[in-house]
Amino acid sequence: MELLFPAAVKADGENIDTALRFVRSLEAEGGTEMLPALRAALVDQNVSGRDTIRQVVFLTDGAIGNEQQLFDEIGQNRGRSRVFTVGIGSAPNSFFMTRAAEIGRGTFTYVGSESQVGSRMIELFTKLETPVMTNLVARFDGVNASDVSPNPLPDLYAGEPLVIAAKLAAGGSLENAKLALSGEFAGQPWRVEMPLSGAATGPGVGKLWARRKIASLEALRSNDTDINQVDRTIENVALAHHIVSRLTSLVAVDVTQSRPGSKKLDTKKLPLNLPDGWEFNKVMGDASPLQKASYKRAANRTRQLMAPAPNAKMARLVAARTKSVNLPQTATPADRNIIAGLLILLLAFMLWMTQRMWGGLVRATGARG
Repeated sequence: MELLFPAAVKADGENIDTALRFVRSLEAEGGTEMLPALRAALVDQNVSGRDTIRQVVFLTDGAIGNEQQLFDEIGQNRGRSRVFTVGIGSAPNSFFMTRAAEIGRGTFTYVGSESQVGSRMIELFTKLETPVMTNLVARFDGVNASDVSPNPLPDLYAGEPLVIAAKLAAGGSLENAKLALSGEFAGQPWRVEMPLSGAATGPGVGKLWARRKIASLEALRSNDTDINQVDRTIENVALAHHIVSRLTSLVAVDVTQSRPGSKKLDTKKLPLNLPDGWEFNKVMGDASPLQKASYKRAANRTRQLMAPAPNAKMARLVAARTKSVNLPQTATPADRNIIAGLLILLLAFMLWMTQRMWGGLVRATGARG
C-alpha cells in the first residue's frame, strides 16, 4: 500500500497530473489487502473540520475474505467520513459492498463492464458533489417504535432512496401516528412529516426489519459489547423470522431415495469456469501445462454441452454425448504383445545358445578323428 499525498490537496491541474502519473505507474500484484489502505484513508488530518464531511471512495473487485475486519474499521474510525463503495467486474461481493456503504453512510455503485465505467462514474460524482440532505434524524410520533435502522441514517443523495425499517408496538393505532424526518438542506434546517394512517400491511415487511436488525447487531460486535449476548439475539431474531444469518441456516430435507442404500458415495473434484474477465494465473497462481490443458478441456467440454441444439436431431446428438459409448476395441493389446515379444526373445536366445553348443561339439569331434 502506498500513499501519494500525506493529506488532502487541492484538485488543481498540477496535482491532478501528479495523481494520474502515479496511477499509471501502478502495477497490480499480490492479493486484495484492503485493510491497510482503508485504515490510511479514514485517518482524519483535520479533526476540527466537523462542519464538513470527508468522502472516501472504496474501489475493489469484491474478492475480499476479511469482511468483518473491514466492517469494524469503518464503524469504529469512520468519524465524519462517508465511504462510497464501487464494485468492479463480473463477480463482486454485493453483500460486502452494500454493507460497507451502509456502515460508512455512503452509497454502493456497481460497474459490471468497461462500457459502464463512464456512465456509472458520472452518477457517482454527481452524488459526491450534490448531497441533498445531511444529518438526517427519524422520529415516530403517536406510536411506540423501536429498533429503527439504519442507525445513524445516511445522508440522502440525488437518485438514492432512503429505506427506514422500524418495529412498531403491537396493537397500537396508526390513525394519528406519523414519521417525522429532519435534517439539513443546503445548510438550512429541513423537516417533513408523513402520516402512517394509510400504511399497508405486507408479509415481507417483518423479514425486511429482521434483516436490518441483524445487520445492526453485527455492527455492535465491533464495539465494547457482550459478544455472546449479541449472538444470542441474532440467533433468536433469525429463527423467529426464518431467515439465514451467520448463525442460522435453512435445511431442505428430501426423503426421496435417489440411489440404492448399498451403493457407496464417490467424491470427485469438478473443474469450474472462472467468472467472466478473471484470469487463471492471477487467481490461482502459475499452473503447470498439464493443469492448464485440463482446465481448457473442461471449459471446451462445458461449452459443447451447453450449446443450444438447433433441432431435434442435434438435441439427440448432444444428449448422446453425455452418455458413455462402447466403442470398438481396435487398438492392439499392448500388454499381451510385450509379453509375447519377451518370450520370442527368450526362445531366440535359447536357440542361439543351442547352436553354439552343437557347433563346438562338431568341431571337437572332427579334431579327434
